[in-house]
Amino acid sequence: MKRNYWLLALVTVLYLAIVLAHIETRRPWNDEAFFAIPAENLMANGFMGLTNFEETGSGFTNVNRYAYFFFPLNVVVVAGWFKLVGASLFNIRILSTLFMLGLLAVYFSLMKRLTNEVTAWIAAGLVAFDYQMLLAASFGRYEPLVSLLGFGGYYAFLSLRQKDLRLAVGLSNALICLCGMSHPNGLMFFCGLLFLTLYHDWRNLKWNLLPWFCLPYLAGAAAWGNFIMKSPQDFYDQMHVNSYSRLGLLDPLGAIAGEVKRYMYNFGFPEAHSAGLTGPAQLKIIALLAYVLAVIWVASSKKLRAQPGVRILLFLTLIHQLYFTFIEGIKFGYYLVHIAGLFCCLLAVASYDIWTSRKLPKFVIVAAISVVVLLQAGGVLLRVRADTLHRGFVPAMNFVKEHTKPDDLVISSLESYFALGLQPNWKDDIRWGYYSHKTPKLLVVEETYEGNIPGFRKQLPALADFMVARLQNEYNLVYDANGYKIYERKQGL
Repeated sequence: MKRNYWLLALVTVLYLAIVLAHIETRRPWNDEAFFAIPAENLMANGFMGLTNFEETGSGFTNVNRYAYFFFPLNVVVVAGWFKLVGASLFNIRILSTLFMLGLLAVYFSLMKRLTNEVTAWIAAGLVAFDYQMLLAASFGRYEPLVSLLGFGGYYAFLSLRQKDLRLAVGLSNALICLCGMSHPNGLMFFCGLLFLTLYHDWRNLKWNLLPWFCLPYLAGAAAWGNFIMKSPQDFYDQMHVNSYSRLGLLDPLGAIAGEVKRYMYNFGFPEAHSAGLTGPAQLKIIALLAYVLAVIWVASSKKLRAQPGVRILLFLTLIHQLYFTFIEGIKFGYYLVHIAGLFCCLLAVASYDIWTSRKLPKFVIVAAISVVVLLQAGGVLLRVRADTLHRGFVPAMNFVKEHTKPDDLVISSLESYFALGLQPNWKDDIRWGYYSHKTPKLLVVEETYEGNIPGFRKQLPALADFMVARLQNEYNLVYDANGYKIYERKQGL
């Protein structure tokens, strides 16, 4: 037993070392600033506004005062965290790490209840070193919080239902409600909890359970509604703009094709890299193949399907995958966090079954799992080695600081917040002044800004022409390094 504790400590230290190294070397991204800016404003100024975002022409009316286009709980949590530890890139990322550690504990507890302790340890290890999970743990988005609340809701129901069904219903739905107040993917976890409730207790459901079910959602609606009522029209306008392509059911065949592309792209096909990153990205497909084979192994085994806990895992995986395919239409790779853990759990079940049934030599199983883990952890270590934070972002932002005065306008991506703060002399304007008619001294172009031009070319050719002409006729390229180009306005214009 003592040896097991040492092994757990060693694995935990290794996990944290990888995550912390990635936190300290990964360049910031727009999405992190989307939550950090309203959180700092809420903490310091008392309003949840996305300042430094150019709202003119964006459709996000009054977003500088009320950021309604994302669900509010994560911002409130981040604001509270900033109040305790301060607002910074490291701090918003370390909050994701803490949520992920909680999620690992939930996965272990859930798998121990559904299967056995050995399988639970295998599953927790696979989840910890899954590539998508490692990225989420070092990134200041809300996926770790959403997943923690969602799977926490599953575990709360399963662990409490036999002791006190009312408490199980109340607590699990409270967690799912909070999950839904963090992101629309909370609907997926609601469907999963509904399945668990009907699967286990449909005969035990009585009318006296209805208040325990309804109260969390009524309380959540009241709290959120109070925020919405500050400016209902702005809420409607922002949500309307941000709800594009959300429902895959409107195009089922396209939804299936999009889902295949999501998996292929995020597992290395076609090979694609963010700025400053290189490496054999296609090797990630080995992990996906391992997950697919595990699902097939477990689903095709009559013996495993007969186990209630394994059957629940299969149904939850199916529910999550159906939701991703036909409901969630954006196909972001970030969202794979909510299903990658279930794939890891099924891989753990398959591995333990093969181990105990002696269908393959044990060293083959150990080697196969080691390859899956090492390839994924190695992929993150390659990102650490690239150090896009200190080689790309920091020098570019230092150049901006050195070549501007307090009253000089800078247009740059929202990630600039982590270097420039909430100062009013910079704006994130993806249209470069086309609607706002603002003329910056410096225009900072990274892969997001540059990648917008082809999209605008299809949607609004006049805008794309304006952006290209502005660079060619009004600005000189004065900085070009590691994914960042900085243009300075020509003198005399």
